Amino acid sequence: MAEHESLEFGKADFVLLDSVSLEEFMANLKLR
Repeated sequence: MAEHESLEFGKADFVLLDSVSLEEFMANLKLR
């Protein structure tokens, strides 16, 4: 059970990081 919860938290962090990276990517695109 603990491993499953850890996996869920890891996925949430990955999605959050991915969305932030996308925002930074779009910001850099607008700067060019």
